[in-house]
Amino acid sequence: MNHSLHLLTLLLCLLLCLSYTTHAKSSHTRELIEQAKQQREMGEFGQAVKTGQLALSLAKDSGNQADIGRAMVELGEIAREQGRLDDSMEQLEAAQAILQHTNDIQAQARAIGAKADNLRILGQHPNALILSQKSLELYKSIDDELGMADEYSAIGVSLEWQGAWQESLLAYNNALDIAKKYNDTVRLATAFYNIGEIHRDMGDQNTALTYFQDALRLDMDSGQPRNIAYSHTKVATVLKDLGNIDEARQHIKQAQALFEQLEAKRDALWAKLVLARIEFTAHNIALAEQLLLDGLQGLKEKSVLDLKVDAKLQLAELYLSQNNLELAKQHIEQGHELAVTQQSKDKQARFEEFRVALLARQEDYKQAFLSLQKVQKLKGELLDQTRAESLARMQSQAEFTRRAQEILLLKKDQELQRAAAERERILWSLWIVALVSAFLVLFLAYGKYSQRRQTRQLSEQVAQRTAQLNAKHQELQEAYSQVEQASTTDPLTGLRNRRFLEQNLQPDLQRSLRIHRDRPHDSGDNDLLFFLVDLDDFKRVNDVHGHSAGDLLLQQFAQLLQQVFRSSDYLVRWGGEEFLVISRFTSRQQAAELAQRLLTTVLEHPFTLSDGTLLPKSCSIGYSCYPLAPEFAVEIGWQQVLEAADACLYAAKLSGKHCWIGIEGPRQTDLPTLPFSWSALAAAGQLRVRASINKINWPPQPD
Repeated sequence: MNHSLHLLTLLLCLLLCLSYTTHAKSSHTRELIEQAKQQREMGEFGQAVKTGQLALSLAKDSGNQADIGRAMVELGEIAREQGRLDDSMEQLEAAQAILQHTNDIQAQARAIGAKADNLRILGQHPNALILSQKSLELYKSIDDELGMADEYSAIGVSLEWQGAWQESLLAYNNALDIAKKYNDTVRLATAFYNIGEIHRDMGDQNTALTYFQDALRLDMDSGQPRNIAYSHTKVATVLKDLGNIDEARQHIKQAQALFEQLEAKRDALWAKLVLARIEFTAHNIALAEQLLLDGLQGLKEKSVLDLKVDAKLQLAELYLSQNNLELAKQHIEQGHELAVTQQSKDKQARFEEFRVALLARQEDYKQAFLSLQKVQKLKGELLDQTRAESLARMQSQAEFTRRAQEILLLKKDQELQRAAAERERILWSLWIVALVSAFLVLFLAYGKYSQRRQTRQLSEQVAQRTAQLNAKHQELQEAYSQVEQASTTDPLTGLRNRRFLEQNLQPDLQRSLRIHRDRPHDSGDNDLLFFLVDLDDFKRVNDVHGHSAGDLLLQQFAQLLQQVFRSSDYLVRWGGEEFLVISRFTSRQQAAELAQRLLTTVLEHPFTLSDGTLLPKSCSIGYSCYPLAPEFAVEIGWQQVLEAADACLYAAKLSGKHCWIGIEGPRQTDLPTLPFSWSALAAAGQLRVRASINKINWPPQPD
């Protein structure tokens, strides 16, 4: 009996030793992975790589697949921070392949989220959004709130890039709530940084500066140099926009020094481009040019394609401002090719706009008009792309909801399996419990004493920090309310923007068309009149008096529009000095009268600069009517009506400015097959045209 008891005790000790050894190896590997992460966050990349490789080696020796995957994920994130995106993606793909065969849901979520971060750097935000949503659902399945906070922030970035500000702010709000719950300084700084970026996108620079400065203070408290550099860069950008050049220069140079110290090549180049923009704003043209050209020498890798496109945009703008047309043309053509490679229609449209300005200065109006048509086409495609992405987001959200249910069911199955295994393990654990129960009592007593002491020390800190976070949370709630109004309003003039038009125009179009079809000979005041209005020689105001004077003129011009048109009409700032007015449910017989009234009002109004200088101005107007031809409502939609008004505006400019020209309908029931040129049809006498001048110079048509 005694001999059997001795053998059983010896066997139990051997099993306990083996279990402890395996657990100790895994615990040491996890500690090394966490150490590598901390070294990465502090910018010690060389040491982080060594620590990560040591963790991977130990994990492979132990054969623990979850630890192997975790170590590879960390090495992938280190490679991304160093700018080695190809190496990073290779490590993360391999890690995901290993982790999908384990029960480590947290590591699977982290691998997918890291891949999404790489796609965001490459500008592939729709694909990144899908991966981030998948990672979020995995974190939700295991109730990992800090992981959820990171993915909410990542989702907010992708949504913000796609222009979905309300959805983006909601995601940032979720991240902030979690960060506040855990008093996580790093994640709080990230939330403030992201919210500041939304305000900057909306043109609210002062509020954006407050959030970026708060983020900078929190980043400096946490001591992570890369995050500190990011916040310095954003503070510098906003200060530049507010005209505080010297302060902006100080912040960007601090950011540049930190990025170079971290050997973060991509971020250092980004800071250099921001510094170039600051010097250009300060009219240090030669220095800005040198910074941009130096930056281009380092912009050769795939991971910096977006920075190269931005550098080309800045150089094109710089050389146009100096009237160096040859160099401007060179960078416009090269930059356009890069934007095509990047698949960025927005950047392609900006290069085409520069091309229009270049051709206009060369007095090549025919090619300028063709480039202008390309700009309109690209912006139309961009609008269609935005709608498609919104639909895709809705579909992906539904898909991930379904996946979440599947994961929940899988989790329940795994819990049943673990419960069965747990019953077997308990039988063996009873022997171990008997050995450690005495020590457990001592540990519990000491823990209770320590907890009471720590509770007293922390209660005051928690109360103080909670009050601060509640104040910030209240600010966020107010900001969320402002976003709903600001997202449809032009911040400079207070008029509506394109987003408002997209959300509100469709019911008016349907109502007007229905009345015209039901009462073809008695439609009454049920037309929609599209007026495109452009201030004449506005660029000269910016060149002579400065951009602040130009902004003041635009604000006064917006007030004149509000005087001439009704409060129920849509007044939209269409772009730059160009405005779109839609006079709702008005007879087209009144269009000429409205155009003349606006023309006279602008001419008679003394525009006043900030120094009291009176500056007379005039405007040019092109208009058209919807429905232009009810029987062709499909072929001639509101976009084509807008194109007709744009053609009239362009003709007004070519005809000497300070005049109005309008297309009120076709002269015959048959129209040429699409596509056709409104200018050509008008010049050929196939349209009903009215104008305030006798001779109209329609733009030349391509051969």
